[in-house]
Amino acid sequence: MRVFIALEVMEQKKRSLVPAVLHKLAIGRGKPRMWLEQRSCCGKQYAALRCEGNRPIDWEAVERVCGTYGKRLLLPEGLTPPEDSRLPAPAFPQFRARMIAHTACEVVARTRMPMYRRTVGFVDIRGNYPGLLRQLLKFYTSAVVVTGERAYYETVRQELMDTLGAPVVIGSGFESLADCVLVVSPDDMYTSQSLPSGCPVMTGGSLVAQGRFDRISGLRYVPAAEIGDTCPAGIDTALFAAALCEFSGMDFPTYFAQEMLYNYKSATIDEVARIIAHCAGVDTPEQRDCSRQV
Repeated sequence: MRVFIALEVMEQKKRSLVPAVLHKLAIGRGKPRMWLEQRSCCGKQYAALRCEGNRPIDWEAVERVCGTYGKRLLLPEGLTPPEDSRLPAPAFPQFRARMIAHTACEVVARTRMPMYRRTVGFVDIRGNYPGLLRQLLKFYTSAVVVTGERAYYETVRQELMDTLGAPVVIGSGFESLADCVLVVSPDDMYTSQSLPSGCPVMTGGSLVAQGRFDRISGLRYVPAAEIGDTCPAGIDTALFAAALCEFSGMDFPTYFAQEMLYNYKSATIDEVARIIAHCAGVDTPEQRDCSRQV
């Protein structure tokens, strides 16, 4: 069962004169040789499309071999198919969204923030991620939700109150997020409204808004060694882990980003945890200017 395919490009092996001639007669002069290999990682199946040759990739052949799995093709870093190719780069919205939620939980867990202060903002305009809000409320005591699906989230709000005892407020706009210690937005966020300046926004995509606010973006997950060791040559290990999760059904109970960008500057998760604690007035009496902490 092929649940996704990883393209693995190898340099053509040197051959002695006679085998080299026979090889060229068999596959055509200069054309790369391709074949599929069934593989597994931690018990989950995938396929590797191995390409051997020194000429440019024959993308039409790649499309033919992959068939309907072309939309689940992982490419080595730096390798891009032609614009007219039918090999779109796969997206992993669920993996990314869960990673953001796990990271937001891990960040607050690494602080000495008192429970009464742990209010998280959650932006889910389309109502796609109620399960992530439940995950967040394992580490935060209350939440403010900004959504375009208010009626749907009213039922979610009541269910979370009944099962977790966690108060959830459905905000009227982004100004409702002013008292949150962190705002989590799994999707792209575009708004003409101003975001509060007192709390950082952790986003999994593009963020366009008014106001002077701090952003946490570019979250980078580093997979465990057993995943990195079996990752096909040239494939980004985080991309490989995402494909195993979304396409092969591998269960990652808790995975979070160890590295990210805070206002476009590199930061570790511990550095971000300290910044959020400072911004919330916890741990140190320093001035709460988040933008100068990294």
